[in-house]
Amino acid sequence: MNQFGTSFDLEEKIRQIIREEIVNALLEVRRLEAKQLTTRTTGNLLTADEVAEILNLSVQRVYELARRTSETGFPVIRIGERSMRFQKERIVEWLRENEVN
Repeated sequence: MNQFGTSFDLEEKIRQIIREEIVNALLEVRRLEAKQLTTRTTGNLLTADEVAEILNLSVQRVYELARRTSETGFPVIRIGERSMRFQKERIVEWLRENEVN
């Protein structure tokens, strides 16, 4: 006998561990597929968090620029009443137009 009891107990424990590892691997594959699908469907659309990171600004500052788009010209796509997305190319273009020499 060993710490698991009989050899049957050991084999059952090994099967249980393998099942758990397979389930974990499948969950990870599904998570990665969902992430890839999200990236594919949004294309070059960025969230305020992503824009803030790229521009080295706070997320609040990005939202402020977006809310004042008529004054700032900051490119924003409104989705419904509360959601916003930003096209990377238009952000780069806006930066070039507002560059101070």
